[in-house]
Amino acid sequence: MMRARSVACVAAAVAFLGCVKSVPSKREEPAKGGVEKLDHRGWKECYKLWNASCEAIVAPAVGSRVVAFAYRGKNVLFEDKSLNGRVMTSSDYDDEGRYWMPWDGSQPDMFNEKGYRQFYPVWMGAYKVTKAEPLGITTECLPQKPQQGDAHCIKTFALDPRKPRLTFAYKMVNQGKDAKTWALLQRTLFAAPGLLLVPLKSKSAFEGGWKIVEPAGGEILTTSSGQRTLARIKEHIVVPVGDCLVVAPHMLGAKSKVFVFDSITLHTDSDAGWMAWIKDDVAFVMQYPYSAGGKRRVPNVVTQNWFTADRMELCPFSPLTEVKPGGSVSFDTVWTFVPLGRPVAEPKQAEGLRAVIEKAIRNP
Repeated sequence: MMRARSVACVAAAVAFLGCVKSVPSKREEPAKGGVEKLDHRGWKECYKLWNASCEAIVAPAVGSRVVAFAYRGKNVLFEDKSLNGRVMTSSDYDDEGRYWMPWDGSQPDMFNEKGYRQFYPVWMGAYKVTKAEPLGITTECLPQKPQQGDAHCIKTFALDPRKPRLTFAYKMVNQGKDAKTWALLQRTLFAAPGLLLVPLKSKSAFEGGWKIVEPAGGEILTTSSGQRTLARIKEHIVVPVGDCLVVAPHMLGAKSKVFVFDSITLHTDSDAGWMAWIKDDVAFVMQYPYSAGGKRRVPNVVTQNWFTADRMELCPFSPLTEVKPGGSVSFDTVWTFVPLGRPVAEPKQAEGLRAVIEKAIRNP
């Protein structure tokens, strides 16, 4: 009797399930995007990498510089329209091969123990595209005269097919006969107003986790007027918020009457491996390789963020690395747009954003 009831129950259950229509699983929408060749701001044969939410434009003629990175149609990088169409030529060098060009967009840089300038032809000169894929390109620097430092640069850009995330791989190859010592860095400029967010190191080499220097590298805090200036900076411009440092460069403007200098440089030894530029309700997050060891040209400096009232530079450094002949050194960064869900316009409004950003980049 019991067995008959069990069989009847099973039969009824099977009949019921047979009447229930299966629900198809939700499928991920197909990726949208690609790579297009176009002219941009007077530069010929630029490359646009795009997906449904963001796009990046790379200009090989000016060092494969990223001249635009836009989220939902809004470019976050600083543009200097006076540079439109300008390229580097041999006449731009002095007798020592040095060259200077105003900043625009995003461009890697490098130096050795002696400094920067001898490498300008490498990181600012023309490049050629050696590989193009559905959502990425690889570029290599063209021969320059004079050759500088036996350095050959390869840059690869890859855009995620579905997310607002760009990987910028930067490799420097030693083509010389002798070993070299190089450090790599990534310079990326943003247009103010906006906020820089830098996670602070719990045990920093700097008091409070950061240090302010002039663009020339000299200390400004050794005089009584410097101490008064520091007090104004801490109140209005460089503000610790929780375990982060928040910087509001637009407060350098003449209307604010907060700061007496035209520009300022901020050093940190942050160990988080990322920093962010916040504009309205979106954060641009730059992740970079962090190493606790190694020699640095400026001791303990992991990021050097230079700013004026109208622009902010995010610049992480690598340690100095010996590169043998035929060898290479790399410094890759990952750029991600993170929606914040609310506008953030003042330093105090950045409270709690570190957790939001780290959750987003750790679970892409």
